[in-house]
Amino acid sequence: MSNSFKPQALLSAWAFIFVAPLVTVVATTGYAQRQPEEIIVSVRRKDENLQEVPISVSTIGAADIERIGINDVQDVVTNTAGLEFDEGFGAQDTRITIRGLSPTRGRSNVAFLVDGVDFTGEAVSTAGGGVMVNQQLLDVERVEIVKGPQSAMYGRSAFAGAIQYITKRPRLDETEASIAYELSSDGRDALGTRLSGAYGTPVTDTFGLRVNGLVYDEDGFYDNTITGGELGGTDGYGAAISGLWQASSNVTVNGRIAYSHDELDPRSQARVANNLAVDIDQSLAVQNGETDSLYYTNTLGRILNASYPVCGPATQNADGSLGTCLGAPKTITAGKMPDADDLAVVISNNPRTGGDYPGTDIDMTTATFSVVAAMGEYEFSSYTGLAHIETDQFFDGQWDALPAGSYSSLDGTYSFTLADCGFANCSPVVQEISFGNETDMFSQEFRLASQFDGPVNFTVGALYWRERVDQDEDGSTISPAAFRLTPVFPPNIPGGAPPVQSLPPGNANVASVYAAAKSFVGRDTDSYSLYALIDWEIAAAWKLSVEGRWVNEDLTVYGPHCDVDATEALTGLATQVIGGQEYCNSAFRGASSVGIANGSGTLANGTYTKAVFQNGSADFDDEFFVPKATLEWTPGDTQLFYASISKGVKPGGISTIAAGSFFNPEASTFQSEKLIAYEIGSKSTLLDGRLVLNGAAFFQDYTDKQVGVSRFDPVIQTDVGAIQNAGEAEIWGIELQAAFQVTENLSLSASYAWLDAEYTDFAFRTSSTNNVARSLAAGGGGCLALIDIDPNPGAPTANDGLTDECLVSLTGNEVEDIPEHSFVGNAHYEAPLGVGNMSWYAETTAVFTDQRYMDEFNVKELDSYWLFNLRAGLREGKWDVTLFVDNLLDDDTIKSGADFGSQVNTLRQGQFPPAPTDGVVVSMPNPRVVGIRGAYRF
Repeated sequence: MSNSFKPQALLSAWAFIFVAPLVTVVATTGYAQRQPEEIIVSVRRKDENLQEVPISVSTIGAADIERIGINDVQDVVTNTAGLEFDEGFGAQDTRITIRGLSPTRGRSNVAFLVDGVDFTGEAVSTAGGGVMVNQQLLDVERVEIVKGPQSAMYGRSAFAGAIQYITKRPRLDETEASIAYELSSDGRDALGTRLSGAYGTPVTDTFGLRVNGLVYDEDGFYDNTITGGELGGTDGYGAAISGLWQASSNVTVNGRIAYSHDELDPRSQARVANNLAVDIDQSLAVQNGETDSLYYTNTLGRILNASYPVCGPATQNADGSLGTCLGAPKTITAGKMPDADDLAVVISNNPRTGGDYPGTDIDMTTATFSVVAAMGEYEFSSYTGLAHIETDQFFDGQWDALPAGSYSSLDGTYSFTLADCGFANCSPVVQEISFGNETDMFSQEFRLASQFDGPVNFTVGALYWRERVDQDEDGSTISPAAFRLTPVFPPNIPGGAPPVQSLPPGNANVASVYAAAKSFVGRDTDSYSLYALIDWEIAAAWKLSVEGRWVNEDLTVYGPHCDVDATEALTGLATQVIGGQEYCNSAFRGASSVGIANGSGTLANGTYTKAVFQNGSADFDDEFFVPKATLEWTPGDTQLFYASISKGVKPGGISTIAAGSFFNPEASTFQSEKLIAYEIGSKSTLLDGRLVLNGAAFFQDYTDKQVGVSRFDPVIQTDVGAIQNAGEAEIWGIELQAAFQVTENLSLSASYAWLDAEYTDFAFRTSSTNNVARSLAAGGGGCLALIDIDPNPGAPTANDGLTDECLVSLTGNEVEDIPEHSFVGNAHYEAPLGVGNMSWYAETTAVFTDQRYMDEFNVKELDSYWLFNLRAGLREGKWDVTLFVDNLLDDDTIKSGADFGSQVNTLRQGQFPPAPTDGVVVSMPNPRVVGIRGAYRF
């Protein structure tokens, strides 16, 4: 989309947002109609009518949660236009995108709160917001989705917005109880059941209790083609108790403790095969004569020595040091992801059992405690939060396997045959992921708000937030070095037979791996902040609000180093020297990598072993101030217009997403990303209250975006993941919401979001040929220029073994994870049945999400899709029952995916190491599901 069109589109949107509400009032009719229900929200820490809040907010109430069947954050996102949901490694790797702000790697861009308490964690070793994001909704009164930077009010994590769960509280005026049940099926083998109940009662005139519980068991929809086992299922239970104490007419105390236990099978995920071979010699740097090719130098080839082959004379070019060996092209995955019907779930079996890996177990305990005291012209509030989470995750880490058979690389120059090994997976490559995580959170917030009769009021507060994460990692990676033409594996195999034909399957070896020690990864976070908000009623219809938050965040990260002397003594594998510094043998690429002892250490020759680890640590501190200003105009009781400007900052840090390498804080440190957001919007209640029309148009100027890139690690001789700050991006957007009570019986609602996001300045240096190949595949020119990071006036072989770097530009690319158009619409018809107070209803929900790129290179793409859900039911005062069909048309479009390199795939392509091929893992979508849900209220 042209730059000139974007402002014009926003001007058109602003005209609609401002002019349409003013002219619509003339279209009122004269007969009585049922009005849309008034929605109360607490996004500014006080109960307000949604239509009076100058912020873009979407809500899902208790009735909708029960009727639609919203059980977790994925359901919340699906039913909200402008939000996207992605999942990657395991349960902790869940990523939410609001208004085009995507957490490509690392911490969440969205704050997650329960009853005003921030529980936004951060995963270790993977991206995502941690397992708390995936908690089941338990006795929730409503969900509030706040869009745009809200750091001033919501704290450290509300860079793109916030999702808040407001739970149901005890009542002091009556006893209430309910029970609900749901049964569903995909029409084949998968069944799902959910049973929940709640009971609340006043204990005294001033004190009440409420208890609730949930038990669920949901089968997965897909089978593993390797084991025949079912994947993607979940089961668990949870309970909560909450108390309300009206200590006096001015003091209210609320408390809640919740516990849940969840068991999650490995996710139903499939690997998408490479479909494009890219010749990196087509890079502009090559075409401009800067180098003849992008290969390793002679010196680096010699460093590989016994473990990896030396490149042949034909490929030893002095000024090229990037990439592949022996001229092999890069193979990547490009284009739109295939539909689920064209994919197979291929997950390696657990060699200890022959079946599937167990998946993830989560035990979570949370507590919230609040005190609100009115003191004359002031209100004092205290919010306390505690959480303790323990998780065990054990699953296949490659989403791929090699049964017996013949295989050829994409370009046809490499092939091999795997004989029947007695296992379903005969690959000599195996990769397991094993995390044992323990997380503790604590937060304490104090707030003081004035309640003056005059034109000026204020709110001031302070927040302390702490997270302690300890994670033991015991995963294993066994992979031979398989090269085209010169396959070797230490110790060298006589005759140079390909490793895949000479080694036993990885499944036969992984169970006997000698782990000298578990590796440890940890992160301690302490966040301190002060904030203030001033409201000034300039005139009867005008108000100016100014707010800001100062944040100081202290971070300490822990990770494993390889103990050089102890590892050599144990394994007999000699250390390597690069740049005058000793490193462990390159067979140990990371904490999970496995080498084979050569017999000169304390282990027998041929023993599979890990390195010996030392724990290292590094500190990072960040301090910033985020302001916001909002101007409101209320020309009448039913209309609100506002304009705001705000700043968002996502703190920097030290990445714990090592992606196959040891802890390297110098290479893993990244800086904060920043955002300036301009927004203008309106909220109108029209046609005698029958029509609610809200809209917002915004422009976001994005700098230093944290993105995931690959870098070549000269120590371990392969690409590793890293976080890097991009240059600049611009995001333009429009959001529209409408609710219309057409007749007494028929109501319509819809929400729509348009987003256009582009990197306006994004050039970076990389030593990864994967990045070069992706740029070429997208038409970006690949390596634009070679940059010698180790200039040496002497002979080309006289360097220290470091690779040169390529300049790659993504300027002009679309920002990843952003669909241009998204829409959620609902039509609901309800009428009396003629039997007592009974009524019947029918409704349909339509969801549209446009296509979007999966990566910043704009190479991989998720296709657009429509979803249609139907519901019909009966209700009476105390009970209701609903028949539902989700995904009516059985749409099988892939809706989520992430890019993970595959050890199996690189073996299949014959390029690993040091040039791993691309890899994409996609989450298989839910098929058509039919079910019934009902509730009874006592």
